[in-house]
Amino acid sequence: MIQTMLAEEPHAPCVKNFDITHEHPTRLDHHLHADPPAVIALRSRLRLNSSLLNSSLKKKKMKASSQCDHCPCADETLEHVILDCPRYDSARHVFIQSFHPKPPNSIGRDEMVSVSLGMSPDHSLKGRRPTHLERASATFLLSIASSRPDI
Repeated sequence: MIQTMLAEEPHAPCVKNFDITHEHPTRLDHHLHADPPAVIALRSRLRLNSSLLNSSLKKKKMKASSQCDHCPCADETLEHVILDCPRYDSARHVFIQSFHPKPPNSIGRDEMVSVSLGMSPDHSLKGRRPTHLERASATFLLSIASSRPDI
């Protein structure tokens, strides 16, 4: 069925996460096979916007404000937590250092969010072992979750 869909529409979004020409998973869903269950659950909650961040809670009308508890001038969104919130600066610094071939200032904001959510740009995916960036991003997310268990 997937081969038929791929033949009809090679860029169909429904086959985006599958690589039918190889036995190993593609980059987009590799973390589902490589990560421990706690990290899979955390990444899934963040990807699906079902976390307990203030912006998500405000959309669900469970909280009056979407402002960050640590820095009241910003909304607590996924991007704010991963990229900007000073509460997670030490964890973010360790995570940025894991991009070691690149200088830290050349890492794009979108790339950091993508890698944090499990979309690894690593092209050497083989088997079910986590890549270097997947391990680093899992450690980063777990350190955020340890300082804020209700995420």
